[in-house]
Amino acid sequence: MPTQHVRRVFSIFRKSAYHPPPAAVTKYVADNNKKMPTLLNPPKLRRVLKGHSGKVSSMQWSEEKTNSTLASAALDGKILVWDGVTTNKLKVIPLKSNWVMACGYTSQHSLIASGGLENVVSVYDIRSHPIRLIRELVGHDGFITSCKFIDNTHLLTSSGDYACALWDITTGQMVRSFSGVDGHSSEVMAYVNYSVLGDI
Repeated sequence: MPTQHVRRVFSIFRKSAYHPPPAAVTKYVADNNKKMPTLLNPPKLRRVLKGHSGKVSSMQWSEEKTNSTLASAALDGKILVWDGVTTNKLKVIPLKSNWVMACGYTSQHSLIASGGLENVVSVYDIRSHPIRLIRELVGHDGFITSCKFIDNTHLLTSSGDYACALWDITTGQMVRSFSGVDGHSSEVMAYVNYSVLGDI
């Protein structure tokens, strides 16, 4: 890579919050005895949410830009719904098992999903009083690692059984399993994103 271009990249990196640095910048620093620039805008701690008595294993913000709520799941066997601005706890959901590894949250539809070492995904309606378990999704052969609502009737999950799955919450049935010969050859610990283009 031309030195002039590397200097320009180095300059951009020095003025930005890129992390980790591009390989070209690292080499340029080493070759020219330069000091690696520090981040000008490091992340700032905004809020601390205290309420769990076990390790937090998963959390998810509301998908609505105007909604500041989030849900967190922990090894104390609870899911908490928070106001991320005031730090107030809004809901407490006691789970059947302490070994929860994932939670999915849709504030728009007032649903929360959780899963873990029991290989079952539980879906809760948080509008009801008391909060009600409305569906248990059975079909994965491994622990649940993540879950994400696509809309008010569909949920996407990943698992230690090397597969991801799309569920219909209204029927409790697995609509599609993303696995097989051309799939993952080990545990799926998370998914990157999803896209809805006509058929899912």
